[in-house]
Amino acid sequence: MTDQQRKWVLIGGAGLIVVLLCAIFFVLGTIIGQNNERRLQTQSQVASVENILITPTPVRIYLPIIRNGDIAPTNTITPTPKKYGDIWIVVKNENNALHQNGFVYDIDTFENKDDRNISLRAHCAEPGWPAPKMGAEYRLNKYGVLIPLKEDKLNPLQRFIVLDK
Repeated sequence: MTDQQRKWVLIGGAGLIVVLLCAIFFVLGTIIGQNNERRLQTQSQVASVENILITPTPVRIYLPIIRNGDIAPTNTITPTPKKYGDIWIVVKNENNALHQNGFVYDIDTFENKDDRNISLRAHCAEPGWPAPKMGAEYRLNKYGVLIPLKEDKLNPLQRFIVLDK
């Protein structure tokens, strides 16, 4: 083989290596791109479910129509409903009580710390997380989620989603 032929073989081999590397990078980029699309779709689905869960429902209030002179205004005292505290205490645990969407959830019963006659039931938010002990205190947030007041940062306790309003 002459020097000229050897030179062309080296150039051809280098070109082949470049083409193969480009093909490998293209395939890897395609695979990674598809995984990112799936992850983004999953995140957008989760975000849309969260928006559905926390979107307040509009309430219509019908006010009476009072024409001038028809009814004399009176001083009436409207009772204000009693506001209960947002601290709730675990009083009962039902393991594997709710089967929904292919998941099995625990259901716990909570009593209000201020008025023990008021209770609510809630299902766990993360199946598999550790359940709280009886008497554990939770705070009810505005989204209907019970969050533990005290927990270990390395082993977080279960959160609960209120079932009955």
